[in-house]
Amino acid sequence: MVPDPDLQLQMVIKALSETVSTAVDPGNKVAQEQLHLSIATLGMMRSRLPMTRRFYRALAQDALTLAKDLEEKTGQSGALTQAMNDVGQALTDPGIENEAIEQSRARLHEAITDHLAQIDKSLGTVARDIVMQGSLGSIERQRAWFVESGFEPNADRIPAISELIQTPDHP
Repeated sequence: MVPDPDLQLQMVIKALSETVSTAVDPGNKVAQEQLHLSIATLGMMRSRLPMTRRFYRALAQDALTLAKDLEEKTGQSGALTQAMNDVGQALTDPGIENEAIEQSRARLHEAITDHLAQIDKSLGTVARDIVMQGSLGSIERQRAWFVESGFEPNADRIPAISELIQTPDHP
């Protein structure tokens, strides 16, 4: 077995395209469609693999920025502060796995949700505006990440994902 993930994906895509596709009944349109979708998905994964870590880190940073803005304008919360600290720690750990970054981001989103449920109702409009503004970057990144799936109606308007996840060490 080849240990390189990119090469493994290339091999699977080639096997599906050249061998499996010829064995699928041409009359079975659903099977044909699913095979092509699977090949396209693997191709998209292959193109995104080198950027995965930067993508997860950018989404975690978006969540952290949103949480900081919420805390600053709506008051502190122990659970929110702890979740923010966990994401901050994850973002500074060079050896952390992608899954751990994603888990800390998910916990922060849960803490944000809980915080929003507990804030004074008079801050509802302020909180809504913070969430709306703070979500734009993540939404744009996720749209760019999945643009190759073919479901984006205005794909030509979406910036390249590589532009949206730039870091000082990966311009």
